[in-house]
Amino acid sequence: MGAKKTRGKLIVFEGVDGSGKATQTRLLIERLRLSGQNAVGFAFPQYGTFFGQMVGRMLRGEWGNPVTISPYLAYLPYAFDLRSVSERIKDFLERGFSVVSDRYPPTAGLMYQAIKLPRHEQSEYLQWQDKLMYLELVVPKPDSVFFLNVPLEMSQELILKKKRRDYLKGEKLDLLEKDFAHQRAVRVMGLKLCRENKAWQKIDCTLHGAILPPHAIHEKIWGIVIKSQKVNHHFSGET
Repeated sequence: MGAKKTRGKLIVFEGVDGSGKATQTRLLIERLRLSGQNAVGFAFPQYGTFFGQMVGRMLRGEWGNPVTISPYLAYLPYAFDLRSVSERIKDFLERGFSVVSDRYPPTAGLMYQAIKLPRHEQSEYLQWQDKLMYLELVVPKPDSVFFLNVPLEMSQELILKKKRRDYLKGEKLDLLEKDFAHQRAVRVMGLKLCRENKAWQKIDCTLHGAILPPHAIHEKIWGIVIKSQKVNHHFSGET
């Protein structure tokens, strides 16, 4: 009998809009492949899917301001967008692939939806979201979450450099990206999650008030990934 294949890891990039998640997702996938590992990427929302199109309509404001829509309702299109591909993600993980995701609904929801509620109601929402995703929809849990810590003034500049996006019908910014107060609250929640959750790692993306080059940020991330792999191999008895 051959050795049992080691389950792959689900690695997620989070951060405020414009923090460089897509770039770091691409760089990590390329590095994993260069190191001889199987790796595949996902990005959420998937604006071309049925539920992803619902997210796009919501972010355009077709059903009201997405900042004020109840998080219990606003989160559902994101949840089912993930569910539509969760079996593919599970299959990759079972085959030993590293799955790297530019956003992931269960982690993004902790930042973007919970903050809509008063603090005393956030715990109830988080419990509801966990039950929905991990018990009812049975999607994979992330093994690592890298939170790209970028000051809002810089992330806003990076957003403006993006090309016009199809899901916004020619606009550059969706309503969440336009709401600076909402983005600030998202960043505060992301930093809080880094302090309180072992799976979350804060990656500081600036030095002396300037944004670091993408490859310099990637090297920080790669060092953590390699260290994690060595620890896992040690405990599993692999060489």
